[in-house]
Amino acid sequence: MPRKSTQVTLTCTVCNTEYKKPASRAEKSKFCSKACKDKKSAQYSIVQCVCCKKEFKSKRGKKYCSRECYIKENKKERIDLKCDYCGTIYQKPIGKATKYCSKECQYKAQSSGLHEIPSNGRLGFRYDLPNNYFFKSSLEADYARWCEATKKPYVYEHKTFTVEYDGRDKQYTPDFYHPDEDRYVELKAIRRDRKFNSNLLAADILKQKGVNIDVLLMHEFYTQIKQSNHYWSIDNIENKNYHGTRHLIYLKKAL
Repeated sequence: MPRKSTQVTLTCTVCNTEYKKPASRAEKSKFCSKACKDKKSAQYSIVQCVCCKKEFKSKRGKKYCSRECYIKENKKERIDLKCDYCGTIYQKPIGKATKYCSKECQYKAQSSGLHEIPSNGRLGFRYDLPNNYFFKSSLEADYARWCEATKKPYVYEHKTFTVEYDGRDKQYTPDFYHPDEDRYVELKAIRRDRKFNSNLLAADILKQKGVNIDVLLMHEFYTQIKQSNHYWSIDNIENKNYHGTRHLIYLKKAL
């Protein structure tokens, strides 16, 4: 016969009602029902902000009355650094120092061969593509190969835009620019919520401002070139021959 679990009597911390729980679950049990648990979760307590000492209503153990106090309390000492690419003096928290003042300078340094980064097998220049562009994915390189095969004019990372969102100015560089159409293209491997993907959000903001820009997803691109037979006719498509194209990738710019 199955062994019955020993029941123990507990008192709800919200309504003081007595209720029973198996002994194995009694240690962590505090509420007689979900309603009491939700009621407790909704309760606020008056606490003192650890930064400004102001009293405020806190839920679930909040220590700061505002984001400003959180940033002020947790702000690390910053140091002055000189950008390795443009020479601009900029500040970074100690422990998070970088070589460049912005992503734009980092990308320019990568494209010029000044910045070496560990290769994950897909970052780098391509021997079979002209212009010495430093691509950051197989998708970008394959898109450039399609442009070359179809003789479609393109410029990689042609322009960096300043886009304002979340109350701050941020730098955004679309992946490709087609001068014959005055059109930008942002490539993405998968679709994600635009609220949490800064590049997609920036592309949407630019489009609303009248910039001719499209987002092209990876599966859409490869489906299109398969339907047009370019997927099979273009040499060195990395998506169809991942390991066989690794020899085409290098990190230092050819002189």
